[in-house]
Amino acid sequence: MNIRDGLPASRLAEFESTVSRVPAMLNILELRSSGARPAYRQATETLALTLLTFGTPDEARHYLHKRTSRLAGTTPLACIKDSDASCEMVIEDLFRIIEGYVF
Repeated sequence: MNIRDGLPASRLAEFESTVSRVPAMLNILELRSSGARPAYRQATETLALTLLTFGTPDEARHYLHKRTSRLAGTTPLACIKDSDASCEMVIEDLFRIIEGYVF
C-alpha cells in the first residue's frame, strides 16, 4: 500500500515533512541498534504516518508499544519489524484511526 494514496491531499505535505523526523524517532524507539527493518522505505513511512497520526514521539511510541486486537494481539512495532505484510496491517490501522473508525 502506498501511504500517499490513502492520505487526503491536504495532509501530503505534512506527511513528507514528517518522514524527515523519522531518524530521530528511531533512536527514541531504540530501533537503530536492534537490527530492525526501518531502513526500508515502507517501515520508515509507516513510522512517519504513526508520528503524523499521533503528533508527538511520545504518543507515537505509546501506540507502537501497545498490544491491540486489531493487529491480532501484537504491537504495531512488532508488526513493523516483522514483514511488509504486517507493516500493511499497521498502515490500515493508522488510516482507521485517522478516519475515526477506531474507538
